[in-house]
Amino acid sequence: STILVCGGASGLGGATTEMIVAAGGKAVILDININAGKALTEQLGRQISYIRADATDAGQVADAMAAIRRSGPLHGLVCTAGIAVAERVLPKEGVQPLDHFARVININLLGTFNVVRLAAAAMAANEPNPAGERGVIVMTASVAAFDGQIGQAAYSASKKATSSRIRSASGCGTARAKARETSRTAPMQRSLPSSWARMCSRAAGSRVSCSCGVPVVHFERSKPWILSL
Repeated sequence: STILVCGGASGLGGATTEMIVAAGGKAVILDININAGKALTEQLGRQISYIRADATDAGQVADAMAAIRRSGPLHGLVCTAGIAVAERVLPKEGVQPLDHFARVININLLGTFNVVRLAAAAMAANEPNPAGERGVIVMTASVAAFDGQIGQAAYSASKKATSSRIRSASGCGTARAKARETSRTAPMQRSLPSSWARMCSRAAGSRVSCSCGVPVVHFERSKPWILSL
């Protein structure tokens, strides 16, 4: 399987990339950090490739998808690209600049949507498996979506929006999580054809034993997600 990891050159994305390769899959890194992307590619060898692209740039991501498709089908996407800026709305002096808030929303929210929509279009051409699925999409939310801390106004907003797009894996198996799942809409999942793809978000920062049918098994701050490919 070929999996695209947006933001896969370092951090949680880098750990995810390493896990995919270790499991025998092929990973494609989409990242703006050229040095980190090339370094990880050299480290992991032939099962990985790197494409320099900005997740918020529609043209760059479209070109990246076209390049991936020329090499074969894309089977999955993991979105980990994002930034976390800690800044109070009313600091000791002045007020939080609006452009600081907008930058977080642009990268974490709009960037994720941009990559998801174009990856979905690329995977739509795949032959369905016996379950009728053509791919899998995993987006990165955060526990900050449900319990944001001081200075996380922008970050929490972006991650809450991400988790509300589709079913979240945060707290799966608990009564509270099941209640959230019942009440939460899933506009992105529903906008795809029935049984088109598995889609979920993961709220990094928690340890979860998941038994509600999404393909995430467990995750912590320092550990990648685990996906059945």
